[in-house]
Amino acid sequence: TEGGAELLAFRATAAADPKFDVRKRLAEARAECAPFLRNGGVASAYRRAADFRAYYACGALIALAAEKANGGDFPGFVRGLIAGPGADGEVTRAEWLAELDRVSGNGRSSAAVGDLLDRAHPDPKAALDRFAVETGISALFTPAAGTRT
Repeated sequence: TEGGAELLAFRATAAADPKFDVRKRLAEARAECAPFLRNGGVASAYRRAADFRAYYACGALIALAAEKANGGDFPGFVRGLIAGPGADGEVTRAEWLAELDRVSGNGRSSAAVGDLLDRAHPDPKAALDRFAVETGISALFTPAAGTRT
């Protein structure tokens, strides 16, 4: 949930301030996420006091994958969760991942999310590269045409 709120904050800031660079902020979230993955999966970050930001930084990338799978509409993804499995007032991990599978039309995205949630990654950059490819968000982390790196 923190990552979804983070992504929504990026989108809201960009809507209010045309100078706000969402791609840059997402790249910063990705860079911030990487060290946490070396320590363990995002789901267990609560056990590591110094890793609380994993829920925000890595979570924003997970939310971005859901947004991409849902045609660029993260709020619509959340509304689908609330109207469907969340109608009982709770959305479980399994329900969240099933909704991701449903909107993406494949199981690659949910498997990639599960991998970030559950495992430590000795090479976090490679793990995030795989995640970006599997979830279809890799183009968001390549320099835009005409920009310098």
